[in-house]
Amino acid sequence: MPAPVLVLGATGILRPAVVRLVEDGRTVVGVARSAPELAELAAVLGPRLIPAAADYLDTQGLLRTLTAIVASFSAAVVYAPVADDETLAVLRLLTDGPVVDLLVSEYAQPAPGADPAAFCLSELPARQAAPWRSLLLGWTSEGRWHTPEEISAAAVEVLATGQDTLLGVVRPWSTRPAS
Repeated sequence: MPAPVLVLGATGILRPAVVRLVEDGRTVVGVARSAPELAELAAVLGPRLIPAAADYLDTQGLLRTLTAIVASFSAAVVYAPVADDETLAVLRLLTDGPVVDLLVSEYAQPAPGADPAAFCLSELPARQAAPWRSLLLGWTSEGRWHTPEEISAAAVEVLATGQDTLLGVVRPWSTRPAS
C-alpha cells in the first residue's frame, strides 16, 4: 500500500481535495487545527482519512503529530500561506513525492516600478526545492475569489501533472477583489 497523501488545510479550503483524493482510493492524512471538524469529516469519509489535529505554525508540534502517524508521505497538498522556512523544510523532509504549495495572490503583487500588466508564473519564488510545485491563487475574470471546490480541483490537478499553475488571473492588479 502506498504511503498516504498529506493535506494541510483539510477542513477549510482543501476539504474538497480531501474528499476527492479519498474517493479516488487514496489514503489521506488530513491536518487542520480543529479536531472536532476533522473527526466530523473522518466520520463521513471513513478509514481512508486519518485526522491529524495540529497547527502548522507550531513546527515541532506538527512534526510530532505527523511522525506519530506515519514515517513519510507519498505526496502533499499544502495550504500554509504564512508558514516559516522551518515548517516548509519539515514538510519537504517528510514527503517523498510532489508537494503542491498553494500561494496566495500577494505573491503576484507587482513590485514598485514594475510593469503592472506583466506577470510570469516562472518568476514566483520557490518556497522549497523540486518536486515542490506552486499553485498561485488568483481571482476569477469576473472579479471574485475562487471557491474551495475550484481551488481543490486545481490543487489535485497540479498534483497529477506536476506543473506550476495560476488559478484565475492576477492582472490587472487593480481588479483584485477586496479581502
